[in-house]
Formats: sequence, structure tokens, C-alpha cells
Amino acid sequence: MRNDDRATATSPGIARRAALGVVVGGAASALALGTGGAAAHAATTLTSIGSFAALAALPITAPMEPVVVLGRAAIGDGGEGVFVWDAAAAASSADGGTRLASTASTTGVWRRQMDGDDRMSARWFGVKADGTADDTAAFQSAVNAAVRAGAVLMAPAGTIRITSTVTVPAVGTSRRLFIQGAGQVQTRFRLSASGRFDFDLGVSSEWDNGHLVLRDFAVLCDSAETITAVTARFARVSGATAQTSIIENVEVVGVSDTTGPKVAFHLVDASALRFRGSRIQGRRSGGGSDTVGVLLSGGSIPVEIYLSEINVYFMNTAFLVDGTADRRLEGVHLDKCAAVACAYGVTANAAPTDQSLWIKVSQSHFNCTKGAISTSNYGNILFTGNLIYGLPAGGASVAFLAVSVSNGGGSGVGHLSMIADNIIEYAGSTTAAKNGILIAGGASEDSILISNNILAFFDTAIWLAPTANRVAIAATNMFKSNTTPTLNQGSNNVVAPALVTW
Repeated sequence: MRNDDRATATSPGIARRAALGVVVGGAASALALGTGGAAAHAATTLTSIGSFAALAALPITAPMEPVVVLGRAAIGDGGEGVFVWDAAAAASSADGGTRLASTASTTGVWRRQMDGDDRMSARWFGVKADGTADDTAAFQSAVNAAVRAGAVLMAPAGTIRITSTVTVPAVGTSRRLFIQGAGQVQTRFRLSASGRFDFDLGVSSEWDNGHLVLRDFAVLCDSAETITAVTARFARVSGATAQTSIIENVEVVGVSDTTGPKVAFHLVDASALRFRGSRIQGRRSGGGSDTVGVLLSGGSIPVEIYLSEINVYFMNTAFLVDGTADRRLEGVHLDKCAAVACAYGVTANAAPTDQSLWIKVSQSHFNCTKGAISTSNYGNILFTGNLIYGLPAGGASVAFLAVSVSNGGGSGVGHLSMIADNIIEYAGSTTAAKNGILIAGGASEDSILISNNILAFFDTAIWLAPTANRVAIAATNMFKSNTTPTLNQGSNNVVAPALVTW
């Protein structure tokens, strides 16, 4: 998108048309196009008409001059633009917004003049965004046209109702989807119980696995945990050089206290992804046991996924990283995020054969009822600078395990990990077990350092299970009001006497 443009999400390109001398004064107005300057050529005056239907009925004669259309169905409804007759185009290429079929000719289309602009308005295709009309078909047409043209789709301010699945057309070997809203407050998609976004960007090319950019809008879920609001599927290829996909300032929330998504975002085989600045909120009246804020499944190598400044509320699991033996998720970075009123914060699973994979969780806040961070078979981890606060909802007797690290015992791969500089506290009363950090290793190459953490009010603050191997607990950890500060049941571990225990 060019920085010199001043177009809005409603009317992209209007600034450029103004610069060319567009003067619209009514249904019978004219358009003057001139080059300007001392050597300006004579202007050409073009007759304007009021709607797409009137344009479609216009008799086709040669030569055809460009025509100014003042609106899609009514003057000023967002569909306005300049159209030229393209006799060589197939009538079947009409898309309802940028290419319009003629009722006066069986061949050719009226083609919207884009003037080099890489943006399309969803209003061109009939999106009303009034919160009442069903905009599904119109928005699907807009997505289809934008993907085929490689253009940015501008979603207007207002409430866009979606009542079925919006998909990406299968075109070419590379699919790119860019949706730009006017802001989380201004542009709001309202999904019914059957409404959802399912974007399949997967292609066979090994060098380009699809490109997704979603920015500045909200998704409102009008059902109780029945849908995955946004699904994006990328190509599953090994060694692909992926274009960076971006999800930024996109929120997914329930419409009321009793509504919310089952899964807010499901990203399949994602690679080179930047996801930041978003809010996810489930049912405030109490989320179900299978609800997830951000679900990452599968992956290609290299993955490199960055999640930052994402706040998740009222979901069972805020962030779920689900990898298997042949769908690896390596290089997951989670920074400055929050999981509040969730059962679990981060849960990351990999296959035992994938213990070279690594994950980082840093500077994040977890206020959870069952656990904050749990990894399985991630051999290289970095958990640092997090604030973890455990409190069972309503004082229920629920077991709490703040941080859990387990490996399947594979050999031949080094495990270099660190858990440091975290504040980990349990508050409340429960008859169930409440523990701080649990290490259950197994691989002979484990090398885990636990240092500079503050742990308070646990049964066992740091617990090295019998399978834990080569774990070092530094003297710089601080313990307050724990029944057992450290418990070492493993082998080849080093546990330094704590300098501070209260």
C-alpha cells in the first residue's frame, strides 16, 4: 500500500481520482480528466450514470468512452468508480465489483479503472456493513477478486454479518490474502453459529507457501463455542522459504457473556508468521473444556512463529502448540502475552523424535487455574521474565502446576534449556496438589538451568522427578512459604542450597 495515498477503507483510490480532477455533482455529472500544467491537453468530458445496473444496460458502440458510475445500487453507496469497456475480456470473468457484465453484449466486461492502486473496497461488491443485511455472498465475492488480483481488500467500518464459511479461491500456485479493516472498533465481522473464516493458502510450490495479512478488525462470535472463528491453512513443505504472514490488531470475542468461539485462531502449517496486538475473549459466563485462543498445529521447517502482545481471556487453553512427528513446530516465540481467567496458559507438544525443537515464553502474564506453561518433548526451551499467578476459580479444589517440562527420553539430541527470572505464586486455598516447577526429563543429554526465580506458597516449589537428568538448580532462586522448596528424585542433578528461604 503506497504511503502517499489517502484513501479510506470505504473508498480506496478516491484521493487519486480527486487528483485527476473528478467532479461528481449528481446523476448527470461529468468527469474532467486532464494532465494539468502549462502544456495541459484538452480535457475529455465523460458522462456519468447512477448504478451498476444502468452501466450494464448501456448500449455497446465503438468506440466506447470511459464511464463514471456514481454508485453500485445508489449514488454514493461506496461502489462508485470509473469503468472502461474491455471487449477482449470474457463475460465469464465478471466478478461483480471490478469487472461488470453487460446485458447489452454477450462478450466483454466493464472494467474498473484501478490506476495502479493495489486496493479494493468490499463495498464495490455489495457489502453493506449495516449489521442487518447478510453480507456473506458479497464479502466472498470481494475475497475472490482480491485474491485473484493480489490486491488488498479494504473492509469498511460497520458490522459485516457472516452466516456461512468464507473461503479462499483455489487459484494458481500461490494464494495471497490481505484484509485491512478500519480498526477493531470500526470494522466488525459478526459470525453466526454457521459463520466462519476458513482460508486455505496451501500450495504445492516449495518456495512460496502462501501469504496472509489480516489487520485492524474485530470478529464477534454470536454463538456459544460452536465455531473456529479464523482458520488459516498454509502449505506443508520442508525447507520452504515462506513469505512473512501477519495478523495484527485483530480481536475475536463473544457478543455477550454467554457467547464466544470454540477456537479463535487455528493456524495450520504456519511458517514465518508474525501475530501481534490482538485480544481474544471467550464466554465470560464460563468457557468449555476444549476452547482454545490460538491453536498452532503442524508446521514446516523452518517455522519461526512470533506471538506478541496477545491477551486471552476466559478460554480453557490460551495458546496450544500441537506438533506431531511429521508436522514439526520449531522456533515458537511467545512474548508479552497474557492468559487471564484461563485454565492453562501455554501448552506445547512435540513428538519424542523432535526433541531438537525449541520454544521461548518471555515477559508474559499468566493468571490461570490449572497451569501456566507446559511443554512435552521440546528439548530447547527458554522461559524468562514471566509473572505466573495461580488461583482456582471460586476457590475450587483444583490441582495447579505452574511450569511443567517433560521429554520422552530420546537420545542423540542435546537439550539446552533455562527457566529464569520468573515470579511464580499460588494464591488461594485448595486441598489438591499445588506445585511450582516440575522437570520430568529422561534424555541423557538434558542440560536445564533453573535460576533467579521467586516461588511462593507451593507444596513443592521445584520438583525434579525420577526421570529428571542433568538439571541445575542455582542458589539464586528465592523461596517463600513453600512446604518443600526443592525435591530431587532424579540423577546427575545439582541442587545448590538456596540463599534465601522464608
